[in-house]
Amino acid sequence: RKINLIVQAKAQLNSQKFEVGRVQAHRAEQKALERLRKSELERIDSLVQGGALKQEQLDEAQYAYEAVQASLERIQADVRATEAEVVRAEATVDVAKAELDKTEVLMDYLEIKAPFDGVITARKIDPGAFVRPPSSGNGALPLFSIESIHFLRAVLMLPIEDAKKLDNGDSVMLQSIRGISSGLLENLCGLDGNPLSVSRNAGTFHRGSRMM
Repeated sequence: RKINLIVQAKAQLNSQKFEVGRVQAHRAEQKALERLRKSELERIDSLVQGGALKQEQLDEAQYAYEAVQASLERIQADVRATEAEVVRAEATVDVAKAELDKTEVLMDYLEIKAPFDGVITARKIDPGAFVRPPSSGNGALPLFSIESIHFLRAVLMLPIEDAKKLDNGDSVMLQSIRGISSGLLENLCGLDGNPLSVSRNAGTFHRGSRMM
């Protein structure tokens, strides 16, 4: 519907521009006729002054000249009116475009888009459920939890005997990670493009698992 309004507004604008061109052409014709009537008036006035023509013919020429002038003034008013209609039609097109932009922005709210690509790891709302916006900043709960998988950090718990043998920079080969295919694991690399390696050793004993 909004697009149809823009099409209609543009059609009206084009119609008004055509009308301006038509009225301007008519004005040009009347200006040419005005020059002709003025030339005839001056010629007849000269003949009347010389006694070759009567005063009535001069009066008729004067009337014809004034009639053309009056018609030209009316056409000038029509030109100004049609130009004003063009401005109004242009404003109508702008308003229709603004309404379309507003509608497109509102339509975007029908889709939930994450600011980055990732994997949804938790869903806190079911399809078809009514989502009420939080009031006064209270009660705001996320609909989803999404994790970016572009960069991953693996935290491994190792027995003390194995952990103490590792140093930062030692190479690492991952055998399996739930949710990631073996082919993707083989292509994983560090942030700098180098093979996976140990970034740091916490050096802390975990009492629950008795590992490091």
